[in-house]
Amino acid sequence: MMSSLILITEHNANDIYLSVLKYHIANTCPTLKIFEYCTGFSSQSIFKSAAYILINNHQFSDNTIFFIENNIAEKKQNQSILLVQYNNKWLLTPDNGIIGLIEKSFIQSVFRWKESITSTFYAKNEMLNALKDLVTNDFKPTANFTKTKPDECTKIHWPS
Repeated sequence: MMSSLILITEHNANDIYLSVLKYHIANTCPTLKIFEYCTGFSSQSIFKSAAYILINNHQFSDNTIFFIENNIAEKKQNQSILLVQYNNKWLLTPDNGIIGLIEKSFIQSVFRWKESITSTFYAKNEMLNALKDLVTNDFKPTANFTKTKPDECTKIHWPS
């Protein structure tokens, strides 16, 4: 059975960056079926959009991967990359606060990838390495991932 990857990005659907990223994902993990969700808005709307999709993901099959391509708000170098098992799905994202927007009761496990963000094209580099590791090992995190707790991750909160 082919697994799905939901690519959630703030880029415009016509952005060359997005095309290059999708090429690298398809080339590295050819068994994944890629769907894209481009917010095309401010960096903060990606958080709300991603959280909405994750909270309302009932139509997605188990082992669907949500690939959040956004290193906002700080655009920090050497930022951790998280793999979150959430309601039998997977979330791969920089440790950018998104975990604070999802329902904690559905978080099954949280892992940090062995590499941190060192480049501006981190989704094609470090995050893609984590994705390949997860997919080629049949959705079982390897020793390249270190288990951590949700409380040890960066969090942003819904505005009141």
